[in-house]
Amino acid sequence: MKLSKDDLYTCAVLEGFLRMIDDNNKSIKGVAIMATNPRTSIAEQFRKTDLAISNAMNDEEISKSLESFGYDRAKFERGRALLDFAKAAVNAKVSAEGALREATAALKTAEIAAREAFQALAQVAKAGFGRETLASLGLSSAMPHACAAFLTAGYALFDNAQKIPGVQAKLASYGYDAQKLSREREKISAYARADHAQEAAKGAAQQATDTQNRALNQLKYWIAEYLKIIKSDPNDVLTLNTVGDL
Repeated sequence: MKLSKDDLYTCAVLEGFLRMIDDNNKSIKGVAIMATNPRTSIAEQFRKTDLAISNAMNDEEISKSLESFGYDRAKFERGRALLDFAKAAVNAKVSAEGALREATAALKTAEIAAREAFQALAQVAKAGFGRETLASLGLSSAMPHACAAFLTAGYALFDNAQKIPGVQAKLASYGYDAQKLSREREKISAYARADHAQEAAKGAAQQATDTQNRALNQLKYWIAEYLKIIKSDPNDVLTLNTVGDL
């Protein structure tokens, strides 16, 4: 089949879409997918693919010619289903990564509050108790940096402050009554919940990325096969600009 300049341009756009998918597979951690041609967004690529499928299904002459190559209505419906799946997957990835950013910000805020609560009580305790009591409160060493270790130390500090005889009464004289100890301990719990939420968001974002890559690859293979048919039509009927500006 002899291709016109418009045909060659459209073919290049399709092939650019395939390269874009390959580039995305090499950059899984990217927040957004960028087309090979920066002037052509993935949304525009989706729009053109959708238009091409619609034109091919609705043009009687093209439909008949394509059927001889095995591209009946069912096959185009399969292509549209892959396209819809890819759209949903891209949107889901964007949403999941947005949720991860929010969870990370919330974790940072919760961590700051928890560490400030720990340090404030630790300072009061160090001013009012001896080494033996401080050891019982878990304050014989510096505040842990790692999340898990800090949470363990934080729970130990606030729980023991309320359990060890005589400690709570003395802390109350410094402003740390039972109610305040409970409120400040909740900041440790909030940090633990935020850490769990961020880990869950990480998993969801990775799953969304994997799903997106799988969806784009499936669409890629469908488009690649369709391109082969368009380029090899011996009857010179399947001109790309007729099928659609992909």
